[in-house]
Amino acid sequence: MALSDSFLSHSIITIYIFFFNIPLCAKLYLHITEWSIWLSEAFLFFIFSCIYVFLVFMNKIADFNDLPFSPKKLAFSSEGYSLQFFCPENPDIVLDSISDSDYNKDQFLPYWAQHWPSAQQFLSYILQYPFKTDIEVCELGCGLGVLSTAFMIRECKTFSIDISHHACRYSHQNIMLNGCIPKVLCSDWRNIGLNKRFDLIAASDIIYESRWIEPVLSCINSMLLPDGKAWIADPCRRYWDPFKMRAKELGFILRTLKYEKVTEKKMEIEILELSRGKNRLLNQVLY
Repeated sequence: MALSDSFLSHSIITIYIFFFNIPLCAKLYLHITEWSIWLSEAFLFFIFSCIYVFLVFMNKIADFNDLPFSPKKLAFSSEGYSLQFFCPENPDIVLDSISDSDYNKDQFLPYWAQHWPSAQQFLSYILQYPFKTDIEVCELGCGLGVLSTAFMIRECKTFSIDISHHACRYSHQNIMLNGCIPKVLCSDWRNIGLNKRFDLIAASDIIYESRWIEPVLSCINSMLLPDGKAWIADPCRRYWDPFKMRAKELGFILRTLKYEKVTEKKMEIEILELSRGKNRLLNQVLY
């Protein structure tokens, strides 16, 4: 495993401070001239700066090599931003890696291994949205970390959550790749284990099956601040309308933020906002 950037930074700084004092000691005990001290300090600073840059660069390579499933790099531009992401080169290999016994435990399928059209539309929406300062966001089912990266680029304090530890590794690396500091938690939205509430909860392509409707709505309700909102993107799959119907039944106020027909993909993508409004009963656990 690659070392964290913070560990590298602290290590280099500690070593630098140690060696930085050598010229000072030489001045005290060997009476070396002042300009020689400055020259020595400048030389040491240059050397250790080069070492730091080299180690950070090698650490990035180690992170890349550490990703499973032969990663490939995606690069695209949106709303004036140029972004890069790693994803598995062949999603079928990710699917084949799941044993029958693991699948039978929870019937989990690795939807995270692809960058879906809904996420691409959602990405553009996030990058152009006028966020208030200091907003805290949680992405459910973060997958490759694309949306989390977009939120962080827009200076939102963002937590990224996924049930797959492989997805969390990709998300962590992709967020770092785009110059942001990741906060990734491997957890199940049926029991997050995170004692925190957020201004905004975001997710894309998570309502694949009817069994996720209740847990997702319960998770949203339990993790939102009283005046918080949830943004969910979906390509209007089979269980999207039942999800919206159930959200209304539970008292959520629904508003369509964006509706887009993607002709080349032959699909319709909706970004939906859920809020509580004045319904304080939703502050209770749903089930």
